[in-house]
Amino acid sequence: MRSPRRLVAAGTSIATAFAASIVGVVVTATPAAAATAEYRVVQTVPIGSYAFAVALNRSGTKAYVARYNNTVNAVSVFNTQTNTWDDTVSSVTYPFAVAVRGDDTIYASQNISGSVAVIAAGSLAKSNLATGYPNPTGIAIDYGNVADPLDDSIYVADDPNSRVSVIGGATGTVDDTITLAGGSEPLGVAVDQNDDTVYTANQIGDNVAAINPRTRAVQYIGTADGPWAVATHPTDDTVYVTTGAGLVQVINGRAATLDDTITV
Repeated sequence: MRSPRRLVAAGTSIATAFAASIVGVVVTATPAAAATAEYRVVQTVPIGSYAFAVALNRSGTKAYVARYNNTVNAVSVFNTQTNTWDDTVSSVTYPFAVAVRGDDTIYASQNISGSVAVIAAGSLAKSNLATGYPNPTGIAIDYGNVADPLDDSIYVADDPNSRVSVIGGATGTVDDTITLAGGSEPLGVAVDQNDDTVYTANQIGDNVAAINPRTRAVQYIGTADGPWAVATHPTDDTVYVTTGAGLVQVINGRAATLDDTITV
């Protein structure tokens, strides 16, 4: 696996974006003046091996990196202000992906164990939330509008069964299941906080699924081979997806078109 890297627009401060090259990507707002600038890698942050995914808290001050193999099972906490590793939660079982709620509660899908780890902000105390299937992969949270009934919904990918489970943030139970095309095998999941669209990176389908969580309508956008992780820009509906070919591809979420490719 490659070390976590930052992808930012030229002229953007280092702290505005953070990405784990092949396995995860997180996007935060960029200054308007840099919106049309080219993207470039400005710094590499060492973490060691087996980094699977990364997520930022809403303030952008902390990045949480999921790491696992036969010997490493942890969520590491990175301080984006000091560029240092602050802490590690080592009790997480096979953390495949990670997401952060508005109150800084951390959720990590525990592949093989069939559950989601819920890690409290501050204390980093951990509890488990059952998914009902053995191999959860990607995870994302809709934290957009507090008046929206979908707010706080947690979306977890079920890779082998090509579906996405919807967990109620308040209830902590699986409330619904969204079925994708057979053979999709979704890994990464992201939510566009502007319109609640849910995106999955489908490693076998070689596409990204755009899901309307209200109607369950699904649109598929073709990508390069083996899309792995996906993230959305917080203000302009741009979607970013990493692929097994070592690329970050840029999708226009409004038009549902592939607009650009970034070599990492």
